[in-house]
Amino acid sequence: MEASEQIKKWQEFLERFYQTQIFEASTKGKSSIQLDFSEVARFSPELAEDLLEQPEDAIKSCEIALSQFETIEKSKKLAIRFFNLPAAQLMLIRNIRSEHLGKFLKIEGVVRQKGDVRPQITSAKFECPSCGNIITVIQTGQVFREPTRCSCGRQGNFRLVSKELIDAQGLVLEEIPEQLEGGEQPKRMKVLLKDDLVSPITEKKTNPGSKIEILGWVKEIPRVLNSGKKSLDYDLVVDANNIFSKESSFYEMSITKEQENEIVNLSKDPKIYEKLIASVAPSIFGFEEIKEALLLQLCGGVQKVRKDGIISRGDIHVLLVGDPGSGKSQMLKRISIVAPRGRYISGKGVSGAGLTAAVVKDEFLGGYSLEAGALVLANKGICCTTGDACFITEDFRKMSFEELFKNKPDVVYPDFKVLGLDLKTNKIMPFHIKKGFRIKNDKKIYHIKTRTGREIKLTEDNQVLVSRKISNEWIEVKELINGDYIAVPKKYRYDKKDGLPSSFAYLCGFIATDGHVKLSRKNAQTSIYNCNTSLIDVAEKIFRELGIKFNKIKTNKGRKSIIRGKEVISKQDLYKIYNCEKAFARRVIEFGIPAGNKFIKNCLNSKILGYSDVVLSNFMRGIFDGDGNIRKNPYEITLTTGIKDNAILYQEILLRLGIISSIKKSTNSWHCNVRGANECKKFLNFVGSYHPEKKERLINIKIVEQKNRIDIIPNKSDLFKKITSEKYWKLGKGVYGYVWNYSKKGVCPSKNKIAQLNEHIQDEVLARLVEEDILWDRVESIKEVNEEYVYDFTMSGANNFIANDIIMHNCIDELDKMTNEDRSAMHEALEQQTVSISKANIQATLIAQTTVLAAANPKLGRFDLYETMLVKQIDLPPTLINRFDLIFPIKDIPDRKKDEKMAKHILGLHQNPNMMMEEIPTKLFRKYIAYVKQKFNPELTDSALDEIESYYVELRSTAITFEEAARTIPISPRQLEAIVRLAEASAKVRLSDKVTRKDARRAIELLNYSLGQIARDRETGKIDIDVISTGISSTERDKIIRVKEIVTLLETKFQSTGKNIPVEEIMAVAEEQGIRRPETEEIIQKLKRSGDLFEPRHGFIQKL
Repeated sequence: MEASEQIKKWQEFLERFYQTQIFEASTKGKSSIQLDFSEVARFSPELAEDLLEQPEDAIKSCEIALSQFETIEKSKKLAIRFFNLPAAQLMLIRNIRSEHLGKFLKIEGVVRQKGDVRPQITSAKFECPSCGNIITVIQTGQVFREPTRCSCGRQGNFRLVSKELIDAQGLVLEEIPEQLEGGEQPKRMKVLLKDDLVSPITEKKTNPGSKIEILGWVKEIPRVLNSGKKSLDYDLVVDANNIFSKESSFYEMSITKEQENEIVNLSKDPKIYEKLIASVAPSIFGFEEIKEALLLQLCGGVQKVRKDGIISRGDIHVLLVGDPGSGKSQMLKRISIVAPRGRYISGKGVSGAGLTAAVVKDEFLGGYSLEAGALVLANKGICCTTGDACFITEDFRKMSFEELFKNKPDVVYPDFKVLGLDLKTNKIMPFHIKKGFRIKNDKKIYHIKTRTGREIKLTEDNQVLVSRKISNEWIEVKELINGDYIAVPKKYRYDKKDGLPSSFAYLCGFIATDGHVKLSRKNAQTSIYNCNTSLIDVAEKIFRELGIKFNKIKTNKGRKSIIRGKEVISKQDLYKIYNCEKAFARRVIEFGIPAGNKFIKNCLNSKILGYSDVVLSNFMRGIFDGDGNIRKNPYEITLTTGIKDNAILYQEILLRLGIISSIKKSTNSWHCNVRGANECKKFLNFVGSYHPEKKERLINIKIVEQKNRIDIIPNKSDLFKKITSEKYWKLGKGVYGYVWNYSKKGVCPSKNKIAQLNEHIQDEVLARLVEEDILWDRVESIKEVNEEYVYDFTMSGANNFIANDIIMHNCIDELDKMTNEDRSAMHEALEQQTVSISKANIQATLIAQTTVLAAANPKLGRFDLYETMLVKQIDLPPTLINRFDLIFPIKDIPDRKKDEKMAKHILGLHQNPNMMMEEIPTKLFRKYIAYVKQKFNPELTDSALDEIESYYVELRSTAITFEEAARTIPISPRQLEAIVRLAEASAKVRLSDKVTRKDARRAIELLNYSLGQIARDRETGKIDIDVISTGISSTERDKIIRVKEIVTLLETKFQSTGKNIPVEEIMAVAEEQGIRRPETEEIIQKLKRSGDLFEPRHGFIQKL
């Protein structure tokens, strides 16, 4: 359609349908009018098609037609905004292609980033210096345009007279999570807003975190290279025509008169509480108290602003700590669906910036802008190891982080699995990688070296698995000390058949140690040198079996050679076998043996690790026959190489075969050592030798006793004490002697011996410890180093992976595994409900009036039923825990009746997924909560105040009955405020303006239920809020004070020995004062970690 005809059509359309709206817009000072696309389509399908295909031109024609109306002032310009586009125009961000350029589209997404409002030129007027002619240039695109010539013939240097400006603002829109499938990453699109779309009224719709719908057309913007030239690639930008909010907060939800009547009638139901509670998470069986808490959390308390400026929050924060599979994540997900602006985030890679806000470069309109977090929406990672760290893929390829990230961006999405530890079975398994990260390091890095020669560099806040008294714990690297036992792999499993001849693998091992491969364009030579005639006979036999031609040369003894600068005369004849075929040389190199001179140190290819067990056994036999040695007293097999990486590869290959080894360095060589009769016997069975003397020594190894100084069970004296007390009758005199000895502190029995003893003991815990794929390797040294970049993975199904043959934690999956800095970012948001930013010349305080419902796993993955203190079960700081109003532990304990009901419930859901279980439909439930929050701000009645006050005072007064030093604080003012918020929420549920005594009792019962489970002192049986707020109960604090006093008293007694106090003496005195020995041990360890005490030598301590 021609432009003139199009303008005429638009004028006719506007006169027929929008005369009234145009008049109102003109008289009331509006800046735009809204046109219904469906009316355009009914009026003229051709006009509607032009609008969809060429929206920019069509809207300009419409604006020209609008400007011709007499009611509109000449100086005033009304923008045309369309709505009600057909559903076919809805396009996912990820599906936008070049064919969609310039088309009128509808796009949905979440505002991820928002820039400042800045002026943008739409039109500029220039004066010609020669003739005075005024030239108007319409400004489109991103580059300022000037006229090229005037009608008088002048070219260039025109004077700018005036320019028209409009407001503009850039957004970054991210795909809505509900639109994603599987592991898809949300795509982003830049959006440009102009004119009234950036007015204060519409700006609220586009705040970061808002879910919006954009109507507009896609434009391409050329990228400019550093050289100043245009790139072949283009950026895409949506030029927005209209914005619609896809969601609103409870306060913004619209409620009709009919809905209001339905809500009021529902509130009169005497069982309204029960019905609402049943609708909170109907698919989750049980947990009525938790569901009640979530209902009150949705309703919330009343925010109060005092005259002194102090604000008391009304939002209620709830923390769920539960065993895996207990349904806590499903409850979180359900609440995020019910709440209009609910954000479901998992602790994986959630950083302080991700939770709160970050300052990012605004590439759109220049400068910096704020990017919203989850508490104001986000997901960033925590990095923890260095680029030289190597991980092992599921097909046993070794790869370093530097190799993975070479010529790649800072975030990658690998499509392979890596080895990690399955914490349920303690077996090494492959796990999927979600993301890989590389960031600039700003933390301390520690280099850790273990007894078996393993080395790794980790950031101070990364964690390794450490053996502790009762169980194993993830400990931050900065808390590690020399002598700690950390988890490393004991065995790698890989079931593979590769078809390679085992004899060829032996030959390659022999060549790698006592030979070389040379390959050039003209020549090739693969050689073996050895003095042992038996080995030479074996090599000749293998060459013949493989059908490979060879030559043999003998050099008589007495030959002279220079070794390490000294002349050496040989005492034996030397034999050389060699082949000169290029095909064979290539075959050996392809196996993983590098080409080079025999006297040059060459690194073996790590691809060797991926061969089958049979091939690796024969390869290691060749290595042992070539450069191996065995000695007695103690038994030790040594594999020698000139390169550290080769020694590490030998160690990893032996792990494939289930053989434990360690790496040591001598003056000029590296050694992979297999120690102890048991491991040497394994070496005989899985590797063996063709060397007659070495084979005889291996066969003559005698296992006198099942001992192993490396494969041990450390720090489990308490476990053996328990076995001696509970199974004394079953042990027998001989076994009891061993077990009693192992119950002593510092005694670390070998797994081999425990496996032998457990045939009589029959203990499941011991059986698991013996069968696990973990070797407890002692830390030998820790030192601080510097690295520019650090790396990490986020994993699926695991919270760890293996790097440099050490089991290390990764970017985690739960709130309890966020870094200390990121947790501290939550403190302000939880209590003050603000987020403060001071970066890149942006000083801002963002409002974060949000309710937080968080979930975390216990520290060891599952609750320890013998440890009652919550703070010892979860790795969250007490200061953060204390900011939650209610905390609920969810324990998965077998109970036949409960399990039967739960099984019926779950199976019923699977049999009929669509069965209606909600007492109140979700849509009505949302409206009910919205109505409650919009209409009601209940006030406390005197009766409610009396009830809360008496509870608070009575509970606190119970503490006075205890000794002064161990006075228990049952409840603090923070819990008092929580009761008020819960009581107000209870009144809101009833649609009441008054908080009654009954509401106060409901709140008190809920808080009592929570405190009774997580703040009860295990010794006194009383509620002690210190358990939550500090992590130490009052009685425990008293014992620490008493032990410190004992140390001070004994210090004078042992002044003659340099104030070195025997630990046994402290324990004896503490025992007299009623402190048990295990408790004293634990207190001494705490004091050592806090720096109050140190251990100058084993068994003695001294005050600092």
